[in-house]
Amino acid sequence: MDVLIPILTKKETDAAFLETAVRGVQRVVVLLVVDTGVLPQGFGVAADEIMQGRQVMDEVREAIGKKRKTCQDVLEWGSTIQKINQVAQLKNVEKIILKNDAGPQFRSLVNELRKGTPVEVEVL
Repeated sequence: MDVLIPILTKKETDAAFLETAVRGVQRVVVLLVVDTGVLPQGFGVAADEIMQGRQVMDEVREAIGKKRKTCQDVLEWGSTIQKINQVAQLKNVEKIILKNDAGPQFRSLVNELRKGTPVEVEVL
């Protein structure tokens, strides 16, 4: 099975989350979306977001590699929901796995993803 793990909470490096997320998986696609529509204006803000996201992606990729899974990372600019859907379909993954977050924006994002994508969405 192939899965997509979008970096949304910056807590995706959690060992228990990754252990559960990659169990029985052959390939993992890690996605970082820079959604300038939700960031305050300014190049510095976007650059900082990319830097922080890349650090999380690198940690996730390293942890997945230690589990002997194939891992690919993708950086996209645009709408978070749209890019998650597009990458999931483009990379032909069977499941989108999200790290649970308590915020109302996260619940809204999960609902939108479940409505708008043919790929199964799982929250851990």
